Amino acid sequence: MLNLLGIDIATWIIIIVLGIVVLIELLSYLPLFTWLHALLCGVHINFGKLINMRFRKININTIVKGYIRAKKAKLDIDINDLELLYLGKGNVIKVVTALITAHKSGINLSTKTAMAIDLAGRDVLNTDIQQEYMKKEKKII
Repeated sequence: MLNLLGIDIATWIIIIVLGIVVLIELLSYLPLFTWLHALLCGVHINFGKLINMRFRKININTIVKGYIRAKKAKLDIDINDLELLYLGKGNVIKVVTALITAHKSGINLSTKTAMAIDLAGRDVLNTDIQQEYMKKEKKII
């Protein structure tokens, strides 16, 4: 029987199959495709930060999607703020959408304020931005 390094071929096949299984399991746990998606969108996110989020059971796709949208809209937002919002059971996508809408409407809405409004249970996207926009329109008229 064929021996490589003193180990027969059947043992090598078992080692290779187990190695492939371990590699597939490792790659399924690492957020490689999420990191690559962010990189291709022009947003740099530390790969170690994504792994840290995975260990803390944070939905990485939600955070990265919101972060990409915010960066594409030229908002100065930190990914740590989005993590805090998620951990506080806030709606990341709704807050980012509200910040983008406020920015485009010329309404001064900070990230911390939007997060506080959302965590207080109010709908930051509909109520507060509409009220500010109406105030702004009344001043113009």
